[in-house]
Amino acid sequence: MMALALVPQQYVPSLFATLGKGLSDSECDELADLFKYFNDYWMHQIPMWNVFDIPERTNNFSEGSI
Repeated sequence: MMALALVPQQYVPSLFATLGKGLSDSECDELADLFKYFNDYWMHQIPMWNVFDIPERTNNFSEGSI
């Protein structure tokens, strides 16, 4: 799920939909609340958290220069 921030925005919904495919039933049950929360809240705000198009690859630019 964390890697979704690193792929182009247009692929995020389809990749998110396939996240649970390889999980067992018990694993799906354990993660159901997380998937629901992520889908209900974060999937509606993809441009806010997706960093694919950001040219800076470290957080050094946000910390300022000395």
